[in-house]
Amino acid sequence: MSLARVEYYFSEFLSRLETRRGVNVNDRNDRKKAEVSLDVGGRKGKMPMQLFISGNVLFVGTMNEDETTQSLSDKVIDRANVLRFGCPENIGNLSSNSISSTKKMSNRLPFSTWNSDWVKSRNHLSNSSLRKMTDWIEQLRSCMSKVNRPFAYRVAQGMLEYAANYPSPDKNLGNIISDQIEQKILPRLRGIDPTGAKGREAFEAIKRILGSDTCKDDLLIGTLTSSSQDNYFQWSGLDRAKEGVVDG
Repeated sequence: MSLARVEYYFSEFLSRLETRRGVNVNDRNDRKKAEVSLDVGGRKGKMPMQLFISGNVLFVGTMNEDETTQSLSDKVIDRANVLRFGCPENIGNLSSNSISSTKKMSNRLPFSTWNSDWVKSRNHLSNSSLRKMTDWIEQLRSCMSKVNRPFAYRVAQGMLEYAANYPSPDKNLGNIISDQIEQKILPRLRGIDPTGAKGREAFEAIKRILGSDTCKDDLLIGTLTSSSQDNYFQWSGLDRAKEGVVDG
């Protein structure tokens, strides 16, 4: 996904995902409103195949990010969870870090587990978790508005759904909000001057959330601080491996 803008070749796909929200999935004719056309080989003279993207389908893409590639726009960031893998501080033992391509996967996720436990709405959150997440989201919306990077309902809803589908959300709210700040908030701040008055205020508000008793994400705070020393902010991710675990 590195050589062209995602919006160019995924525009119809993103549009149909939005349409899906108002479709009756049990009605075949209604589903057609959100079907994606697949132009595959071997179908000369036939109509393209039509595919309805239901909750049992995940799309995962990888891309490089440097001066030769296109940056992801807010439109894509708002509709996806973007994981940025920061450069490790040291290479270490290359042989011990290698992963065999023949290694067999274990503990595969059954569809019944996916369908019952991993496709949840915000309504599955407890009242206390919902209140806490909503409070954090409102704080983030406020600080983003101050630097003219506001976000609306779609992003807020996506954060709550991410929380609802996180393992044991009541016990992991700190990890959840750290993930969402890293995946949805910091990429939207690219180009902001962190040394200006409004920029400093926004970054300090984010760091207060990350430093709260529930969160205490010192690694992200430290990386954010070091990344906001210049007058142009560009988020390039961080290396979670030095924590010993990789969150969520």
